[in-house]
Amino acid sequence: MTPFAFSCLITASISLFFGTFVYLKKRKFLLGKLWGAVSFMVALWSMGLFGVITSHQENTAMVWQDILDISAIFIPVTFLHFVVCFLNCSRRIKRRMYFFYGAAIFLAIFSFSHWYKLGLVRMKGFNFWIEPGPLYFIFPLYFLGVTGYALYLLASSYFHSEGFKKTQIKYTFIASIIGFGGGATNFLPQLINVYPIGNYIVSFYVLVIFYIIIHYQFLNLKIIATEILITIASIALLVDIFLSRSLILALVKAAIFLAFIYLGQLSIKSVWREIKRRKQLEKLTAELKRSLLNEESQRQEIERLAKELRRSNASLQ
Repeated sequence: MTPFAFSCLITASISLFFGTFVYLKKRKFLLGKLWGAVSFMVALWSMGLFGVITSHQENTAMVWQDILDISAIFIPVTFLHFVVCFLNCSRRIKRRMYFFYGAAIFLAIFSFSHWYKLGLVRMKGFNFWIEPGPLYFIFPLYFLGVTGYALYLLASSYFHSEGFKKTQIKYTFIASIIGFGGGATNFLPQLINVYPIGNYIVSFYVLVIFYIIIHYQFLNLKIIATEILITIASIALLVDIFLSRSLILALVKAAIFLAFIYLGQLSIKSVWREIKRRKQLEKLTAELKRSLLNEESQRQEIERLAKELRRSNASLQ
């Protein structure tokens, strides 16, 4: 397995794991669903790219290429929708999402035509790579335009925000530059015949988000430690599937991988429940302390009034 193919698996595994976790944790909120959608599309795109560059049969590689194209088309529009929801943009901006989703659907259908791609070609370092059609350039323009608009919204909101929200926007912007900047280099081989070296840093956006979590305490450190251990083990299990020498062995390893993911999610949920119970206990303890302090202050006030009353009685006598 080449380093490039391995980087695709890492990106797919990390995106799928953290996307699933956020979705399960925040599925009642639109923001959680949208981030889950973005992560799922990135994972699907990365797996599609892995399939294209490692397949030995052109027909199989073409199926992976179709998966890659469709998921790549929906990455920027789902990310833009996430940004619009995250920033709580105006209705006017939210209505524009209909146009962007319409463009994505049209481009996804168009991606099956020979105007979009002529097929696949052999390329040094990869088994297959896309051979662009005469109108393929529309896709890079669409990708850069939609992503650029999302970054523009983040930058504009940054200068009009303050405090904790401003910090969130800043690091979301940085993570987006890293992720989309690296992913955009995958246009280079078919456009100007340059190696897509930026693909190696696509998964680094997770490290930026990890820094945000640690530095600004978006999540409890115990949860983060649990997630990291489960993620590392999941990546190892996923890579091991593709190293299998038979289909039966691959299916067995895939079943083990899915079971591990399921048990990992249960483990994280149990940690969340423990933290929730601990916070509830801390809250009850704080309320009890406040109640005791109030009772003590009331007792002292009663004693003071009693003393004054006794002094008043004594002076009257």
